[in-house]
Amino acid sequence: MATKPQILHPGDTVGIVTLGSPLYENVINARIQTLQNFGLKVVLEKYVYSYNGYLGATEQQRASDLMDMFKNPDVKAIIP
Repeated sequence: MATKPQILHPGDTVGIVTLGSPLYENVINARIQTLQNFGLKVVLEKYVYSYNGYLGATEQQRASDLMDMFKNPDVKAIIP
């Protein structure tokens, strides 16, 4: 059964993680600015700027970042 996502409101926290290809700093900064323009708070996990060849960080690091976001009760949405 599909789960309907929560509606985000100003003041809610959104997390940004890297799940596959690395994110370039200018892309991350643009996403942060857009989300903040909507009144959202943004948190980044520790490996979001990492590179591992053509991937962003190792599999273990990316999985750790994602799980840390899921565990954070303040994070209402996760954006890869």
